Amino acid sequence: MLSAMGNIVEHTANSTRATPLFLSLLFVLLLSVQLLLYRDSFAVKPSSDDFISLYQINRGEKQGVSSFFMASNDGTYRPLQNLTFWLFGRFFERHILLSLRILHFLSSTFYTLVAFLWIRALNFNRVGAIAAAGIVFFHPTLAGVLAGLDNYSRLVVNAWVWLGAWVAYRCGRQPLLAVPLVSLCFAIGLGYMEYAITLIPLAILATAWRVETRRLYYASAMFVSLMAIFSVYFLIRVSGMVATTPGTGYLSLSPLVWVKNTAMMLAAVLFFGNTVPIMLEGSLPRLAWLGWNVTLVALAFAYGLWAGHHGFPIVANQPSPLRFLGAAFAVTFFPILLMTHVSEIYLPAIILALALLTGLAAHGWTTVSRPLRYVALFLAGSQLFLASNAIRGKVAGINEAGERTDAMMQQLLKHIPNDGETKRVAIVFLKRNAAHSKGYSIFAVPDDQLVQHGYAWFAIRWFRPDQDVALDHLVVADPSDIDLKSYDLVFLWEGSTKQFNPIGER
Repeated sequence: MLSAMGNIVEHTANSTRATPLFLSLLFVLLLSVQLLLYRDSFAVKPSSDDFISLYQINRGEKQGVSSFFMASNDGTYRPLQNLTFWLFGRFFERHILLSLRILHFLSSTFYTLVAFLWIRALNFNRVGAIAAAGIVFFHPTLAGVLAGLDNYSRLVVNAWVWLGAWVAYRCGRQPLLAVPLVSLCFAIGLGYMEYAITLIPLAILATAWRVETRRLYYASAMFVSLMAIFSVYFLIRVSGMVATTPGTGYLSLSPLVWVKNTAMMLAAVLFFGNTVPIMLEGSLPRLAWLGWNVTLVALAFAYGLWAGHHGFPIVANQPSPLRFLGAAFAVTFFPILLMTHVSEIYLPAIILALALLTGLAAHGWTTVSRPLRYVALFLAGSQLFLASNAIRGKVAGINEAGERTDAMMQQLLKHIPNDGETKRVAIVFLKRNAAHSKGYSIFAVPDDQLVQHGYAWFAIRWFRPDQDVALDHLVVADPSDIDLKSYDLVFLWEGSTKQFNPIGER
């Protein structure tokens, strides 16, 4: 069997570059497998900050589409993100949750199509194309982005970022074409999420790399145009007109934080297993498994890139893309590495860069001896198995959080009369209980985070859209810390029984 597999790899290694037909068939095949792998995600229910996104559907109906551009109700300024939520919710009114799941897969399709544009532009052979495509379809850090109800825009914004970079890479010698198109990608990306700022250094890098003369001039023109757009965006956020914040409070000026963030993100992108049990338990054996696996994958990448360092026969009379993609991989860490808090759901831009580097490494492995190719094939298969298991586990975690949130809210609603007289309600969680409930990202959510702190009002609007009730989420050391007179009803969460018990009834 290994001999047959080796013959397939050898034949593929010596084959022509991946044709459009081959890439189309590969895309359809991997998309089908992805849908099968994520099939359980279609049962997901909202939890945590999903309710903020769900509220945008109701907001668009009541306040009009212009409200998304004129005001923010969650501290960010993402008008196109909210507009898209409203569009899908409006046209699929009876199946809102299903429509948002469809939105996430359409966003993933856009993201992967942009990756395939790069695969085609770099003219990968079939082994490289398969390896790169496997990353963008099945990397487990994308599970948190793809399997929920409110993270689709992280795929969309990074698709626009890499599409803009592709335009700069292909059309950098034509600034009258490249600058307007890249600027358009940037403006649309900013409308979805502020992380589109990654396009500024990435587009400058792509422009400078492809232009043979007057590099400073072409790169400067790109920089000035993109910075002008960002300046307008930033001024809108700080103007006070849209009730948002500049976002600078999430950035850290500590180099130690930057180093820590970089190390965490590198480990996340090079680990194809399930990070959830490792982050929850943090035991020495699990950390050793993480370290061993990351080291093995890093060495495999390094060897593949080294094996092909004499030049990847990709585009005639063009410099090797290895150094460009290496620099692009580093650039995509901006601005995430500057943040005070990072999460694996922030990584789609880095994952796409990793995918392209994987394609180059896979090409390098096709140049080595047959026994080493068997080793590479076995390693790739084992990582694919780990990734599929991690995806299923993370989808299960997201679904479990949604089920627990639904049960919690239904239990709460039994205590709240729908008589129009109850106006202010508080749900209370004790710090001593929260301290013992460790969670991780959106995959393992403690009870006190099933409804986002500070945004519980959005949650009750989802369950009772016609009832004018202000719901506060409080985490206190002792129930005596609560000003009971400020509320009509106050409920204390008992973690052991999973019940809300009324306190201080009036």
